[in-house]
Amino acid sequence: MKILIDNSGFKNRGDQLMIQSVVEQLSARYPSAQLLVKRDAFLQDPSYCISHKLYPLELSQSRIKTSRLYKSVVNFLLRDEWMVTPDDVDVILDCRGYHLADWRINEQRYVDYLKAYYKRFTKRGRRLVFLPQAFGPFENPYSRQAMQLVYDQADYIFAREQVSLNYLKELFPESQKIGISPDFTCLLSPQLHPSVILPEKDYVVIIPNAKMIEQGENGMDSRYIDYLTRITKYLRERGEKVVLLNHEGEKDERLLRTINANVDNKLPILTNLSGGDIKAVIGGAKLLLSGRFHGVVSGLTQGVPTLCTGWSHKYAELMKEHACEHNILQVDALSESITIISDALSNPVKYASKDNRNEAIRTDVYAMWERVFDIIDNK
Repeated sequence: MKILIDNSGFKNRGDQLMIQSVVEQLSARYPSAQLLVKRDAFLQDPSYCISHKLYPLELSQSRIKTSRLYKSVVNFLLRDEWMVTPDDVDVILDCRGYHLADWRINEQRYVDYLKAYYKRFTKRGRRLVFLPQAFGPFENPYSRQAMQLVYDQADYIFAREQVSLNYLKELFPESQKIGISPDFTCLLSPQLHPSVILPEKDYVVIIPNAKMIEQGENGMDSRYIDYLTRITKYLRERGEKVVLLNHEGEKDERLLRTINANVDNKLPILTNLSGGDIKAVIGGAKLLLSGRFHGVVSGLTQGVPTLCTGWSHKYAELMKEHACEHNILQVDALSESITIISDALSNPVKYASKDNRNEAIRTDVYAMWERVFDIIDNK
């Protein structure tokens, strides 16, 4: 059986955590299955892919490369199933965090791309499941067309929280193939690599998100940087050990270096870490301030007092899931944010996941996987 882990890669560490979580579950359930990622994702981290037996999917539309003879010859010469094309795929598990929505789809070209893309997966009985992710809103005609197309192709779609589920139900009110499940990276328990150097204990982690600027209003650039800088200075004045952590890529790293320059470059910046290392760093913190969604997930699911800034409904819904609705900070409310941060340092339990929510979330995620396995096994 050939299973494609679709729409995810290794540059975004949240995506990386999702891939690792999916690989862990599939390898345990289907040890003889061939797991695939798109070629560009494979090339982002070939070392991980090779060590975990993740194969690249050949998406070239060349008639030669997609011919059975060519694939047979290549695989014979390489002594392995390295040449796999979409028509070979049995199962597609889509685990991109958030892309079917107005903010992402605003032209016909993307709808046409999706139509052509799924048309290439021609194997009889092929299954498509959207693992828990955010959806909507769907106010423009292109995002609605794209969601309708995806819905028609899918065997099941999991929304990650209630707002996303509501957006889907508005489009498909009578659907029996739409459900809800929490983010599934909570089951992953990584160990920190010995090469990562951290303060021994009691450090505060700050994770920025460049999308706060991209999705914000005019002038958000300087406001967001000033906001994080002033919070960082406040924490240092309190004598806190602050760690600046890059959860994404170059844009977030530039933000971190700007903030560090504003405090005389006196803080450690952790960058280019694996998703697992990032989660482990977060797990050792006394307090987390994160602008990245999966940073927030890693904090809450490991019992770390967690505050966040956010640019979409998914952050508020995540906090609600953990009974932490008041843990969201507002960029335009610095004084109130500092008051909350001060309280979180004094009363950490108040800002960690509550009411045994993590136990319930893990139970829900295990149930989600059983539903996915049932779909795969009955293809």
